[in-house]
Amino acid sequence: MKTITTTKACTKQLLDKLQENISWAQMEVKSHSISIVKGWLTNDRFFIKGEPIPRSRTSPSKALDSGTAQTLKTLNRWNNSGWKYFKSSMYSISTVKMNWTVGRQHCRKSEADLVVINSKEEMIFVHGLISNLGAWLGLTDTENEGVWKWVDGKELTTSYWMKGQPNNGGRNGNDDCGVIVFGKAVLQSWNDNQCNYLSYVICEKSVA
Repeated sequence: MKTITTTKACTKQLLDKLQENISWAQMEVKSHSISIVKGWLTNDRFFIKGEPIPRSRTSPSKALDSGTAQTLKTLNRWNNSGWKYFKSSMYSISTVKMNWTVGRQHCRKSEADLVVINSKEEMIFVHGLISNLGAWLGLTDTENEGVWKWVDGKELTTSYWMKGQPNNGGRNGNDDCGVIVFGKAVLQSWNDNQCNYLSYVICEKSVA
């Protein structure tokens, strides 16, 4: 009799815990936050490999409100077009080389801009996208030599320059655009280069 009572008590505890988890999940589904979508996208490694955005384990088309469901559809469409997801942004690397100015125009055609690095984790992710000669950053000191700014107008605070960089091209004195160099250590891979130099382009657009 004692064994049966104990078993019933354990079963009740498990059911209570299950109900608690279901209630929590329901509250999350009702939220309009993009974090729901990011939760269903599981992890960022999917997008480094360029795999399709995974479907929800609980059929998001039925569980999500129309606004969030549309966001998920948009992410799927971008991913199928070659964009990669990380945190709250989508990224795309060009298949042809272009100078910094043309590269920025290229990004803007997709309602994006040249990539802005906000964290070490983002730097590691973006570095995984580059190949061959590297890719342009949305970083320049064209306005004021030595004062590096991102294309969103913010001044550079955390950097990942190669040793001895930026040096403004030494004697040339005309290296005003930032680029990620392929084959260098991830956190020491930036170089300043002439803006008319041809390189691949990484575009970034926010989905938050």
